[in-house]
Amino acid sequence: MSRNEGDDLPVSAFSGMEDGSFPPGTTAFEKRGIAVMVPQWQMDKCIECGMTDAEHKSKWNRPITIDHKDRNRKNNSPENLRTMCLSCHGRKDLIPELTDKKISNDRFDIMSSHANGETYKSIALRYGCCQATVCKWIKIWKGEN
Repeated sequence: MSRNEGDDLPVSAFSGMEDGSFPPGTTAFEKRGIAVMVPQWQMDKCIECGMTDAEHKSKWNRPITIDHKDRNRKNNSPENLRTMCLSCHGRKDLIPELTDKKISNDRFDIMSSHANGETYKSIALRYGCCQATVCKWIKIWKGEN
């Protein structure tokens, strides 16, 4: 049914269903994107370092974090989510351009953009990082003056 090839089958192929009826529940998983089996998501440890939720709670006094792979917090599809400890999550969000020795080139651009009223969000989108990373570096650079 899901391949729409029913017209190619003769009526004799439907022994016991010659009237065109189908058993109940036949189409329950068709055309809806619903899987017959949903894989279990193991949210008890960091996918990077393997730190368990219990270890995370004892170290930082909070549960393990959920990371959005595409950095879009509105995209909560299971394929886009993964569990990470605070340390690995923070490391993932730092981009090489901001941690490199060549930071002064980016520093001037980021600081002037921010001074001219550009938001953390627009700066982050331009550099391919999260808003928290931009905010963190601007605070660090302001503290150095």
